[in-house]
Amino acid sequence: MANRVIHDYQCYDYHSNILFKLVVESTALKNNYSTLWHLDYGIAKTLKLFIYLNPVSIHDGNTLIIDKNRTQKLRDIDELPIEYEKRKEDLTPVLKELGLDTSYLAYDYEAGDALLFSPLLLAHRRLPPKENQKRYTIILQLHTRWYSD
Repeated sequence: MANRVIHDYQCYDYHSNILFKLVVESTALKNNYSTLWHLDYGIAKTLKLFIYLNPVSIHDGNTLIIDKNRTQKLRDIDELPIEYEKRKEDLTPVLKELGLDTSYLAYDYEAGDALLFSPLLLAHRRLPPKENQKRYTIILQLHTRWYSD
């Protein structure tokens, strides 16, 4: 079933690769580009899958997501730059200025839960874990097959 859903979204055969098992430290805001609001860049229709290996309730290092419509409005005014130095920790003032809802999507993931989303279409950021905690995830990326076997 999952294979069919992904195939239908991609409209092509897809390729998956494990990016890494990611351990995020509580100091991540100081040294991790993913803790600021951003979009990923790459192959169209890419999907990203985070598999949580420990519960958000323990580390508070959740993934926050902004819906597609508000993301597009932020993109239109260059508020989601690729350059790390220009990324923002808080988009609330910009969203307020645009007259948009300032909320974001976040879920209380347990160990074994997964988040599948389009990182090229949805603004997102990873909250750093609280002090002395770590967030453990496995990250997979799914994208259209752009080469032949």
